[in-house]
Formats: sequence, structure tokens, C-alpha cells
Amino acid sequence: MLEILHNYEQTAGHFRPLVLLVPGLVGILLGLFVWLGGLGLRKLLIAIAGAVSGFLCGSLIIGQNTIAVLIIIVMTAIIAMVFERIFIAILTALLIGIVCLIVLIIPYVSDENPASETLNTPTGDTTLSLQESIEATKEHFLEVVGVLKQACSEIPVYFWAIIIVAMIVSLVIAFFLKSIASALCCATLGTILIFAGMISLLLFKGSEPLTGISNKPLFYAAVFGAMTAFGTVEQSVLWLFKKAKARKNKKAKEENQEKKK
Repeated sequence: MLEILHNYEQTAGHFRPLVLLVPGLVGILLGLFVWLGGLGLRKLLIAIAGAVSGFLCGSLIIGQNTIAVLIIIVMTAIIAMVFERIFIAILTALLIGIVCLIVLIIPYVSDENPASETLNTPTGDTTLSLQESIEATKEHFLEVVGVLKQACSEIPVYFWAIIIVAMIVSLVIAFFLKSIASALCCATLGTILIFAGMISLLLFKGSEPLTGISNKPLFYAAVFGAMTAFGTVEQSVLWLFKKAKARKNKKAKEENQEKKK
């Protein structure tokens, strides 16, 4: 795993500057908005979250079948918008399941899995085109997915039972606490975008952010968790104030109408 990440960091040094700079800035700016105020555009973000979930699930389950993955992305986005409450509950359960899975498979992720021979780092002053940069990113992503699949196949069966129980509990709670669950999803998506944007900018500067994260996983996991928790609490509080203000305005309007009568 470490070799794959290090190989990608070296390859990213040959990308055109805009390939890393633009996505990095967009990711951070969009991430900050979603992290702290995503509930304001809940419908749109739910559709995006549905598309992202479809992409991740399609990539992990189907692999390189682009057409099938695109179909899954479109379907999950539509389902997310039509069945909002159910999707939020499912998405929350998936987030909890992913967190549990990551925590449980860490000891089973091998550092001895070398990067594929096809992951050749460009030499000299070679600059990759946009298409070549995308292809290189895709190849490294699939290599990481392969390592994670191998780790998942090695964990004990009772680990899966723990994950399923955690997902069921969170599914039920999220279904009845829609606003808090929505805030959690928005905060998580925003934090992911911020992390991705920072990684892209650090790669642009020639740093090795992926190696740094892999060397201190607990520290960065704590940072990620703290950011997600803060975003969830902040958006939940703002949502409650907004609902309370709306009820107050509605009550005042009804009282004015009664006085006019």
C-alpha cells in the first residue's frame, strides 16, 4: 500500500500544475461550504452524495466497467432525491459501516503489496497531459482498491457481524433523526472534500501528503473525526435555530391574522 501511495506522489509531480491546483482549490472552497452550511442545499448535496456513493460502490464491486459504474451513479443520485429520508438513513449507515471497516481492516492491510509493474513513474522532466494524469490516477486508485479488497477477504467473519450490527443501529437512529443525520452526512462530505483538496495542493507543492497520512493514521483520523463532529454539531444547531425562527414567525403571522379578524 505504501509503495502505491509513494508511486502516485512521484507520478503527481509530473502532472500539469492546473491538474492539481484547480481541483485542490475547488475541493477546499466547496468543502468548507458543505462542511459548515451544507444543509442549506440539502437536496442538491444528497443527489451529489448519491452519485459519489454510486461511484464508490460501483468501483469497488464492478471495477473497471465504466458504463455499469455510470449507470449506478445516475440511479443512486435519482434514488437519493426521490427517497430522501430513506437515503439519508442508508447513507448514514454506510458511513458508519465504512468507518468500522477501516478501523477493523487496518491490521490486515499489507505493506508488502508492491505497486503493479504498470505503475511506472515518469522520468526526467516529462509532463503528463490531462488524459494521462487522469489515467495514472485511475490506475493507482484501482491498485489501492485491490489492496483493500484483499484485506477485506482476510478479516474474520465476526468482524462483518460487528459492522452489520453497527449499520443497522445507525440506520434506525438516522431514519428518526433526519436533520442530525443530514448534518452528519454534509459534514462528512465536506471534510472529505477539504482533505482531498489539501492533498491535491500539497502534491502540487511537491510534498508527500499521502505518505504522511499513512505514517500517522491515528492522528489524521482524529483530525478527520473532530472536523466531522464540529461540522455536524454546528449545522445541527443552525438548523434548530432556523426551525425555531420559522415556527416563531408562523405563530406571529397567525396571531396577526387573528387580530385583523
